[in-house]
This record gives sequence, structure tokens and C-alpha cells, in this order.
Amino acid sequence: MDLTPLRRHRDYRWLYAAQSVSFLGSMVTYVALPYQMWALTHSSLAVGMLGLVELRPRLVSAFVGGALADTVDRRKMVLWTEVGLALGCGLLAADALLPVPRVWLLYAAATIMSALNGLQRPSLEAMTQRLVDPAELPAAAALQMFRGSMGMIAGPALGGLLIATVGIPSTFLFDLGTYAFSFFAVRQLRALPPPLAAERPTLESVREGFRYARSRQELMGTYFVDFIGPDKRNYEPERHITDEAVLQRVSSLPQEARWQVAELLFGQITKHQFYLSKITDSQARLTDPGAAIVLSDALAGKHHQLAQAIKPGAAAKIGISVDGQLRECVIEGTRSLQRLVGFFDGTTALRDAVDICRKEFPTVTEATLFGEIRRVFDLFHPVGCAYLRKSRTP
Repeated sequence: MDLTPLRRHRDYRWLYAAQSVSFLGSMVTYVALPYQMWALTHSSLAVGMLGLVELRPRLVSAFVGGALADTVDRRKMVLWTEVGLALGCGLLAADALLPVPRVWLLYAAATIMSALNGLQRPSLEAMTQRLVDPAELPAAAALQMFRGSMGMIAGPALGGLLIATVGIPSTFLFDLGTYAFSFFAVRQLRALPPPLAAERPTLESVREGFRYARSRQELMGTYFVDFIGPDKRNYEPERHITDEAVLQRVSSLPQEARWQVAELLFGQITKHQFYLSKITDSQARLTDPGAAIVLSDALAGKHHQLAQAIKPGAAAKIGISVDGQLRECVIEGTRSLQRLVGFFDGTTALRDAVDICRKEFPTVTEATLFGEIRRVFDLFHPVGCAYLRKSRTP
């Protein structure tokens, strides 16, 4: 197993430790909560109702969490939700200590914790891309798969052992302790602020996202599939990776690891789709009417300078400071690409830019021009320096 991301990135080590310990605790509670419900009611219906009361809050909060993940500091978002989840575990432990535990408190805690998980998940899953280099995503995906597999194996087993030896209250307190560790570990991370181009979320923007999602049958389908249990075979990372070295490493991975890479890179498509009309489409539908590219973070407002740095017939090396780390991107320059990058202002529709370039460079096809746009977008988008948005021009 490639441990490069853990060796090279201090923040990723802390994040990985936080996720590993927290997930282990969640799997313990995953066993303890339905067990206690059964012990109190001896009703399979009551146990099944736990899943039902968790469904609605998770669906709603996931939409809001996806919007917030693009507009607030993801580290702070995870910290606040960790506090809420820890309080939920405390509520479960307190209820278990009562002479006669209250069934309604189990449902209440399950509802609250499900909603907080929905809020937290988009921010938590989007942090990895900000903490490792793009070329290290395959290794990070393999590590994530290993962490998840170990948690799903060890967590329920540990939960059963704790229930049998120390009882239900202490089992919930164990999960509370894992959230305390996770909170401490996430606090060690540097701040992860949103892109400069991010807009503040509003109720209307979330509603607009709902309307957009409901109009796209495939989005609703993939969301519910993801909620029930994602079929990662729908992800195709090779279609979106242009770096040959990264592509070779991904192609050599086992199938499950390749799906994990795809989920890391593009899993936010499903979870954030309800806010994409305001921020970005990770699949980069560059040919959509009105689609425009805006540069952010280290390149914010520097589309003209970037265009000047691109030299026709030569490879331009662009240094970008991302989260305090200098990353070098190489762009093979052409005259048409130089002209196109000058339109990465967030206001000019890409189709309009292509039409202009077709007139200036009649020998260059539309497909070639969109291919050049995608080449640059795929280079900058994974590191948070380029986003797709609706053009602001009438």
C-alpha cells in the first residue's frame, strides 16, 4: 500500500486519524443503537423505524451541507458537527443510564445525529483533495478504502464486545470518546476556506438547487443510490484524468480502489449537485449554454496574466500557491488557447468565447477549442483554482 500521502502531508495524517477513529466509533454505535432498541421493545418494527427516522433529516441536511461545503471553512464545519455528534452520543449514554430508558430519546438522538452526518459528510469528504497533491489521489483512495474496510469489520465486532462486557452506556461513551479524539485531530488542521468566488448560501439558492435536481432524473437516481449504498461502477475516473502519469497509476489499481479514486474526485457531483447552479459542476459541462469559467484562489482575477504567460508553441510553467504549498502546472501553449484563457472571467460564456476564436482562427475546429478549454480546466479545477458557473451576461 502506498503511504505517500500520509508521509508527505501532516494535515492529511491528522484527517486520516480523525476519520479512522470516528468511523470506528460510528460502527460501534451502529450496532449498539438497534440492539438497545430491540432490548427495550422486542419489536423488529421499532428497530426498522430507526432507519426511517434517519432518512428524512439526512436527505434534507445533505443538500444544505453540500451548499455550505462550498461556502464556509470546511474545517470549522467539521468541528461544529463533531461537537453536535458528540452531544448526540452523550444523549444516548444518558438515556441508557436511566432506570427505564426512553425509546423516544433513541429516536430523537438518531434523528439529530443523522442530520448532523448529512451536514458534515460533504465538507469532510471534500477535504482530502485540498490536503494531497492530485497525483496522490490514487494512493489516498486506497488508504480510504482500507480505513473503511477495517472500520466496518472491527467496529461492529468491537461494539458487540463492549455491549457484552461493559454494557450499553459505556459503549455509547466509547463512541463519545472517538468524537473527542476526532475533534482534537481536526483542530490540528490548517484552515480550509472556501474559494474566493464562492457565493453566500441563501434559502433561495437551496430551493433553486432542489428545482434543478428534480429536473434531472439521473441526479435524483444517483443520489438515492448513493444514500442506499453507492454502486461505484457508475464512476469512470479514466474519462476525467488527463495527466498520463496519474492515469497509469489509476489504471493499475484494483477495481475497488479505482472506484474509490473516482469517488474522491467526483463524488461531490451527487452530494453537491443541488447547489451547482451557483458554484460549479465537477463534471465540467463546458458546452452547456451560458457556462463560464471563473478562476479563484491563487488565480482569482488573473485570467489576463495567465493568458500572457501561455506562449504559443512552448510549454508554460505556472506556479500556483494552494493552501500554502507551491504547485507547478505545465500548459502546452497555442495561439487559440492563449486567446481562450483570456475569457476565463466568469462572465463570458464559453460558447461565445469559442465563436470568437473560430472567427480569429478559422482552421481550428470547435471540438479542438473546447478540448483546449477542458485541458486547462481539468488542470486547475481539482486544486480549487477554476470553477464552472452560469454566465452573468444577459
